[in-house]
Amino acid sequence: MELSLLTQHDWPQQLLTWIEKTHGAPNRAERLAGMSLNGVWRVLFDDASVIVKAGPSANESRFYERVAPSLRATGVAIPDLYLSHHEPERHWLVIEDIPTPLPIPSAGDWQPDERIVAILARLHATTRAQPPNLPERKPHRWLPESTTAALGCLKPDDAAALAPLLERLQRESVVDGEPWCWISGDPNPRNWGLRADGTPVLFDWELFGTGMPATDLAIIVPGLGNLDAYDRAAAAYLAAWDAAGLPPWDAATLTRQIAVAKVATVVQLLHGHASGSANVGNDIVGWLADAVPAWVHSIHDAETGTSGSS
Repeated sequence: MELSLLTQHDWPQQLLTWIEKTHGAPNRAERLAGMSLNGVWRVLFDDASVIVKAGPSANESRFYERVAPSLRATGVAIPDLYLSHHEPERHWLVIEDIPTPLPIPSAGDWQPDERIVAILARLHATTRAQPPNLPERKPHRWLPESTTAALGCLKPDDAAALAPLLERLQRESVVDGEPWCWISGDPNPRNWGLRADGTPVLFDWELFGTGMPATDLAIIVPGLGNLDAYDRAAAAYLAAWDAAGLPPWDAATLTRQIAVAKVATVVQLLHGHASGSANVGNDIVGWLADAVPAWVHSIHDAETGTSGSS
């Protein structure tokens, strides 16, 4: 593949020059799919490959430039940064490719991956002790406008029944959701890869920001999950903290925070679909529209001690 063919992607000259000097002409460039609206490509050479990312926000670039080096030093596995390049309307990254995907278990037999939980605990503990200097990053919060947008994705009868339940859960999330540390914001299983030595590496840091550990823990639970899965995630997380001191929640409290955070992530996913800010397929939205009503009732009822619809 001639290097000139990469210009069809409208890549900046600085990036093309780096590719030519470092690896020569690539064999091909594969566009990678995801829920983000950013462009992501795997560029393959005879004996190597790299990931090229581009998007309108500088969030992930700033993470790799300012924060990743200190986190790597603590044992948080992050791809190496090879090049960053900023344009007025687009921001570019070239990072290490982690081509081996993390095996994704089915929701029915899910158990927390102790390696991933340990990395998240290390991330949270490190940033709790030494918060990064990224004042432009907004905290992770469940906002009422997200609830409104999510309800618009549901059947009218379901939306009417769920509105008061989601409002209560949103208020609960505000009480529990004061920024406690910095979180990945999206450590879902598809955002991890494995190095040759088996080390899991988290490679998507676009949503890095302040928040609560429960948000990251909710996202590693596949599918919608249930109270048993949230309880397992909480137990694994508390076990991952070292003798320096546990976070200020017991297992039951953390399990409840994970449950509420899971509802928040689903609400935000539907909001992303409704607003066009995330690439969420209609098949996923259709599945959620069918599954979410009963699931939200189960989360709400577990706290109130009721059963069935309320």
